Amino acid sequence: MQPEESQPRESTEVGAVPFDACRQWAFCSLTQSPGARAYYDRQRAKGKTHNQALRSLANRLVGVLDGCLRRRQTYSETIAWGEVADLAA
Repeated sequence: MQPEESQPRESTEVGAVPFDACRQWAFCSLTQSPGARAYYDRQRAKGKTHNQALRSLANRLVGVLDGCLRRRQTYSETIAWGEVADLAA
Protein backbone atom coordinates (compact mmCIF):
# COMPACT_ATOMS: atom_id res chain seq x y z
CA MET A 1 0.00 0.00 0.00
CA GLN A 2 1.23 3.41 -0.89
CA PRO A 3 0.51 6.37 1.35
CA GLU A 4 -2.09 8.79 0.08
CA GLU A 5 -0.70 11.87 -1.58
CA SER A 6 -1.41 15.01 0.32
CA GLN A 7 -3.64 17.49 -1.40
CA PRO A 8 -2.75 21.20 -1.58
CA ARG A 9 -4.28 23.10 1.29
CA GLU A 10 -7.26 25.26 0.60
CA SER A 11 -6.77 28.81 1.82
CA THR A 12 -10.02 28.51 3.78
CA GLU A 13 -8.80 25.55 5.87
CA VAL A 14 -8.26 26.14 9.57
CA GLY A 15 -4.58 26.81 10.11
CA ALA A 16 -3.86 27.68 6.48
CA VAL A 17 -3.94 31.45 7.01
CA PRO A 18 -1.46 31.53 9.94
CA PHE A 19 0.78 29.09 8.06
CA ASP A 20 0.70 31.25 4.93
CA ALA A 21 1.41 34.37 6.99
CA CYS A 22 4.42 32.76 8.69
CA ARG A 23 5.74 31.51 5.36
CA GLN A 24 5.46 35.02 3.89
CA TRP A 25 7.11 36.49 6.99
CA ALA A 26 10.02 34.05 6.62
CA PHE A 27 10.36 34.75 2.90
CA CYS A 28 10.41 38.54 3.43
CA SER A 29 12.93 38.26 6.25
CA LEU A 30 15.48 36.72 3.87
CA THR A 31 16.26 40.14 2.40
CA GLN A 32 15.81 42.20 5.57
CA SER A 33 17.51 40.19 8.30
CA PRO A 34 21.13 39.02 7.98
CA GLY A 35 20.56 36.54 10.81
CA ALA A 36 17.49 35.04 9.15
CA ARG A 37 19.34 34.80 5.84
CA ALA A 38 22.30 33.05 7.49
CA TYR A 39 19.93 30.62 9.23
CA TYR A 40 18.16 29.87 5.93
CA ASP A 41 21.49 29.37 4.13
CA ARG A 42 22.65 26.95 6.85
CA GLN A 43 19.46 24.93 6.43
CA ARG A 44 20.03 24.78 2.67
CA ALA A 45 23.64 23.71 3.22
CA LYS A 46 22.30 20.82 5.31
CA GLY A 47 20.46 19.62 2.21
CA LYS A 48 16.98 20.93 2.96
CA THR A 49 14.84 22.08 0.05
CA HIS A 50 13.79 25.72 -0.27
CA ASN A 51 10.37 25.00 1.25
CA GLN A 52 11.82 22.95 4.10
CA ALA A 53 14.37 25.65 4.92
CA LEU A 54 11.68 28.34 4.72
CA ARG A 55 9.42 26.37 7.07
CA SER A 56 12.30 25.90 9.48
CA LEU A 57 12.98 29.64 9.37
CA ALA A 58 9.28 30.37 9.94
CA ASN A 59 9.30 28.09 12.99
CA ARG A 60 12.37 29.87 14.32
CA LEU A 61 10.76 33.28 13.79
CA VAL A 62 7.66 32.18 15.70
CA GLY A 63 9.95 31.11 18.54
CA VAL A 64 11.67 34.49 18.49
CA LEU A 65 8.31 36.27 18.54
CA ASP A 66 7.18 34.10 21.45
CA GLY A 67 10.35 34.97 23.36
CA CYS A 68 9.84 38.69 22.74
CA LEU A 69 6.25 38.54 23.95
CA ARG A 70 7.02 36.46 27.04
CA ARG A 71 9.90 38.74 28.07
CA ARG A 72 8.11 41.93 26.98
CA GLN A 73 11.12 42.93 24.92
CA THR A 74 11.37 44.48 21.50
CA TYR A 75 12.98 42.52 18.69
CA SER A 76 16.75 42.64 18.53
CA GLU A 77 18.66 41.04 15.66
CA THR A 78 21.60 40.21 17.91
CA ILE A 79 19.48 38.62 20.61
CA ALA A 80 17.34 36.73 18.09
CA TRP A 81 20.17 35.28 16.05
CA GLY A 82 23.18 35.61 18.35
CA GLU A 83 26.49 34.91 16.67
CA VAL A 84 24.75 34.06 13.39
CA ALA A 85 23.86 37.74 12.96
CA ASP A 86 27.44 38.77 13.74
CA LEU A 87 28.84 36.35 11.16
CA ALA A 88 26.38 37.47 8.48
CA ALA A 89 27.07 41.19 8.93
